Amino acid sequence: MPPRTKSWTYETNLNWTQELEGSLGSSGLPALGFGAPPEFAGKPGQWGPETLLLGAAEACTLLTFLSLCRRKNVQHLSYRSTATGTLALDSEGLIRFTEIVVRPVVQVKSQADADTARALFLDVPKRCFVGCSLKAEPRIEPTIEVVSTP
Repeated sequence: MPPRTKSWTYETNLNWTQELEGSLGSSGLPALGFGAPPEFAGKPGQWGPETLLLGAAEACTLLTFLSLCRRKNVQHLSYRSTATGTLALDSEGLIRFTEIVVRPVVQVKSQADADTARALFLDVPKRCFVGCSLKAEPRIEPTIEVVSTP
């Protein structure tokens, strides 16, 4: 029996609003204003394709990790992260992300959960669909902290 294929389709819509700005939406979701960043002749203080892509990689890292934690019964107390991405000219003269680094900091209750959490982060890059869809595979550099409860 051949394996069952799963697929999902998502849709967005976009409206140009002015100059280098627009509004991004999807059915049932609030609109998100965006624009070019200052380094590409845009205004400061708005989401741009660069930060949205980086945020998507960071969010996918979290959600993939949480899914794996649920499967392995790892109890985490907190999760926060930062991410950096480098846009640069590649060898073909195209601007693209050449590096993405996600740095999660996870707190857990026990050393056993810390060991399992570290192992789960090794699986995240091959299970996070955003990272798998990018040329620059995100590198994940987790910090796991054991927090004793009183």
